[in-house]
Amino acid sequence: SVLPMAKLPFAAAALAAVLVPCRGFVHGGSGCRRLDLVGAVSRRSLLQTTGGGLLPGPLRRVGLDASQRETPDLLIDSHVHVWSNGEGAFPYAEGQEPDEDIRELGLVETLLQKMDDSCVSSALIVQPINHKFDHSYLLKVIKDHPTRFKGMCLLDPNQSQPQACSFLSKMATSGIVGVRFNPYLWPEGEKINNEVGAAAFEKAGDLGMAVGIMCFKGFGLHAAEIEDLVARFPNTKCIIDHMGFYRQNGVVAEEDFERLLELERFPNVYIKASAFFRNSQYDWSGEVGYPDVGRRLKRIIDTFGGSRVMLGSDYPFVHLHGGYSGNLMLAYHWKLDISSETFQMLIRGTAESVFGEWK
Repeated sequence: SVLPMAKLPFAAAALAAVLVPCRGFVHGGSGCRRLDLVGAVSRRSLLQTTGGGLLPGPLRRVGLDASQRETPDLLIDSHVHVWSNGEGAFPYAEGQEPDEDIRELGLVETLLQKMDDSCVSSALIVQPINHKFDHSYLLKVIKDHPTRFKGMCLLDPNQSQPQACSFLSKMATSGIVGVRFNPYLWPEGEKINNEVGAAAFEKAGDLGMAVGIMCFKGFGLHAAEIEDLVARFPNTKCIIDHMGFYRQNGVVAEEDFERLLELERFPNVYIKASAFFRNSQYDWSGEVGYPDVGRRLKRIIDTFGGSRVMLGSDYPFVHLHGGYSGNLMLAYHWKLDISSETFQMLIRGTAESVFGEWK
């Protein structure tokens, strides 16, 4: 039978009132599926989709404010990693086997299930150190799932300038939309704005590829190099991964965080709001979850604006720190006091503006 929304049982009415991170979508055991929530709905189809009338766990716990109740699309996760089982055509790099407790989580099949269970439509896969400069598994995943994934390759800074630029040109024709700079792969004593780094940074901009920079040991160590690159090559979009890793050795590096905010003066700089556990003074709490990071994120959004901040998870490492859904839902739990338009940019729009639409 078909009932008007006003006559649906409490759980279904809650679904209509709260909606979910994706308007018109709820997720059930088989993933996110669209529901027509305008006018009348089928009681039977609604109860089947919501698993007996209950909202799915990660969404049921979210208390959305009015500005965040109507979001038009599924989330885009701007930072995930995948790796193979290490066998056959896709071996791990020497000495880079994943830890046993997350090894199976890195398989693309596992990630896809996590995404479906968390109302995540698409994701950017960042080449993991486990495969280092062998991108064959990443390229296969993108080819097999072109509507779900785009890729960010990893630069080998030990190449010559022509080799680095040729590598990027090749990647750009294979579904790769960005390149990661890992400063700790540069030759000892070299900086990421050396001749190879500068040439690759400029070439990425020419190709329409973004550059992601991982300041794992602290943003302050690399701030001057980053400022130099983004100033010299304003056509290249530069993304600071994981909010700059502003917490180091258990302490917030306040000077580093303030310098991170000063990057706002460069319009080609973007911030990934991701890997929250890496920047929090707290262990995971299922009720609140890293409130100190939420406050820092609000400052970042207020400084850069919603169009230059994108949500990401750092899957599968978040599995041990609150889980995949739990971390992505923090953007809702924190109630960031931002406009609906800004929130949409955070959870989807900024990623698409930088990497292109997922089609």
